Amino acid sequence: MSSTQNRMMVKEQKEKYGLKMQILCWAIFAVMYVVGYMYQPDTEDPSIVITFGALSQLFAVSLLWMVPRAGVRGDCVEFCMLLIVALAMRLAVTTRYNGYLPTDWTGDGLYQALEAVTAIVAFRGLVRTGLTKMSVFKTICVVGIAAAGSYYCYGFLNQRKWADCAFATSVYTESIAWLFLAKNLVSAGKKRDISASFLLPSVASAACRTYFWYLAAEEIAPPKPVLMMEHFPAVLVLANVVITVIPFFTFLLLALTPAEEQPLQVVKGEVAEPLMQAPVVPVVAAPAPLMAAAAAIAPAVVPSVAGLPSLPAPQGAGCKEFAPVRAVYENGVLRVQYQPVF
Repeated sequence: MSSTQNRMMVKEQKEKYGLKMQILCWAIFAVMYVVGYMYQPDTEDPSIVITFGALSQLFAVSLLWMVPRAGVRGDCVEFCMLLIVALAMRLAVTTRYNGYLPTDWTGDGLYQALEAVTAIVAFRGLVRTGLTKMSVFKTICVVGIAAAGSYYCYGFLNQRKWADCAFATSVYTESIAWLFLAKNLVSAGKKRDISASFLLPSVASAACRTYFWYLAAEEIAPPKPVLMMEHFPAVLVLANVVITVIPFFTFLLLALTPAEEQPLQVVKGEVAEPLMQAPVVPVVAAPAPLMAAAAAIAPAVVPSVAGLPSLPAPQGAGCKEFAPVRAVYENGVLRVQYQPVF
């Protein structure tokens, strides 16, 4: 059996394992939903739906970033970073003030814990996708735009301008973040490595928040509005509607274009490497002393990145193969950095 066939078998095993993990996640969170529904506080206040929304969001990001998959095509580093920033801002507010928390006992730690775990899972996604200077620049620009908007349009429930602005910034940032992820998923099309199943709990999460803030719109209207504060209830509902609509229509679009395997080339009767959108760098044989020094400092085994296969070294390269050490998916192109293995 050739090394290529070996890698294809490993990839198939990872895909099967990822499917089993998805089923396990659905089962675990289904039990959590049932238990939460059975033991929800006996109150007429509908704010409990915010906690169910936080649970649905944790479920969605777990399906997206915790389940093993073959690659990173379709993922979005900007979405990871913006979601982390949004959750960090919201946690900074909700762990200190009660203005935007569920009024039942779930707002006394459970809601914040769910969002904190969601942020940790988002960090896992950031490790998987990698980081670029352009993605950092885009993130800073988006957060700046959201902060500028929150300076003029914010609530009053925390009775402190900076805390109310931070909550508004988190909502605006999260709504813009979904535009980045939807663009990457649509651009990847059938070649994406991401299952669209995570979009369903994402829709449920945003729908729960939209429902509650719509019911509470009159209560969160500022009594003495300044600047554009009087429009904040409507803007808050609209932002959550955006977070609901984008994953919903993205799911419908992806459902019509199911993911497919990358095409394979047949060369001399053997299955060749999968085609990848990565820059091809010619390999030039280095002087023997230089190759010996590199072999001394290079690790013997380089772990694979997101299931990407190693590339065979051409004759005269002075190494056994080239193993992937870093992969970044940006603007519909998977860029892979390889390192020689001696």
